[in-house]
Amino acid sequence: MASVKYFVRSSKKKDSEVSIYARMRSGKIDLGVCTGVTVPFELWNDKQGDLKYYQNKDSQTILRMNKAKADLETIKGLLYNLMDTDPTLKAKDAANEIKKHFDEANAVKSAAPKDMNKYIAYLIGQMKSGERKVKGKNYSEGSIKSWNSFAKTWKTFQNDYLNRMLDFKNITMSIHSKFVSYCYSREYTADTTRKYLTTLIAVMNYALKDGISENRIHETREFSKTVPIAEGKKPYLTEAEIEAIFNLELNDPMLQKVRDVFLIGCYCGQRVSDFSRITKDNIITLPNGYKAFNITQQKTGTRVIVPFLSKNITTILERWDYELPYVIDVLINRHIKTICEKAKITEPFLTEIMRGGKLEKTYVSKCDLITCHTARRSCITNLYNKNLLDIHELRAISGHKTNAAFEKYICLSNDEKAMRIAEKLGAF
Repeated sequence: MASVKYFVRSSKKKDSEVSIYARMRSGKIDLGVCTGVTVPFELWNDKQGDLKYYQNKDSQTILRMNKAKADLETIKGLLYNLMDTDPTLKAKDAANEIKKHFDEANAVKSAAPKDMNKYIAYLIGQMKSGERKVKGKNYSEGSIKSWNSFAKTWKTFQNDYLNRMLDFKNITMSIHSKFVSYCYSREYTADTTRKYLTTLIAVMNYALKDGISENRIHETREFSKTVPIAEGKKPYLTEAEIEAIFNLELNDPMLQKVRDVFLIGCYCGQRVSDFSRITKDNIITLPNGYKAFNITQQKTGTRVIVPFLSKNITTILERWDYELPYVIDVLINRHIKTICEKAKITEPFLTEIMRGGKLEKTYVSKCDLITCHTARRSCITNLYNKNLLDIHELRAISGHKTNAAFEKYICLSNDEKAMRIAEKLGAF
């Protein structure tokens, strides 16, 4: 089993510096290599192969040890990768790879702006060009859109709420609290506030990795992205309501396009970034003769194969010669409300939203709550209600990696859940 342990080669006096070495073992590999990292002797625990507690030292020492700790973590990961890929690895090759890594990191450091607001713009530019990736994949259009929204809000927060510009060293728990208060004052929803906090933490992580910040406050438990959320039921369209939309007589060409594209989303359970781009190339025939959508999800890169879940799919596709019209999400969100109103999906719906840190309960006409994302929720909830597929099969359709993420798309009220349980038990 591969291992990497750190050590120093000799004991030194209290006030001296020591170089940290790495002992690498895997199969026939048994090497010692200098990491290039030096620390005060008094702060090194050679028995544990790690730094001693240093948070009670002066600020300069804390910043320096934060960097040393991050460098040692990076080097350990690098050495494990080298051992995995090269069973004949030599010490000089490992040393060269360590040097190469930090040379490249320093090149990024010199290119990246140190001003926080400029750095955020720099990150977004890299995301757009594909130079900056997430989990090895390009950022989706939706993610970049969210980053741009955060960048705008972050600047407004500094200008209007703080009356000063922030740098990475200024990010503290106090700033975190003030940013949450600012989002509340603007009456942002809990989802929006959480997204902004998640992006702020991502910015701090990137800055630390790029070497332009040594601030690790975002790694503490208190620097949280968690905010109170409403527990209310989210709207979804029942199969009867979806059928009513399908049967609508529409004369407006735009409404026809929006209706058909939206319905495909209701029948395949994908995000709008995926169902709005379906073409002939996404349609395959399974070995058993059934038609299916073959989709690589834009947001996650997950490949899903979704059998045609309704006979209406073929009718819609034939209407457009198997080339759905491309309609952007903004137009779908704008016109689907009119379409649902025409389909008489107008009963009052109780909404619960955390806005500005307060729970708001309001009755709204259901048609006004329908968006392009309702299609995905509706498909998943309706399939779940049929009680024909298990969770693994449902997740194979939705592409969710975890049950926790999947269950957020089950849009049932407590009453509906209770009725479902009673029906399954046979109401004895």
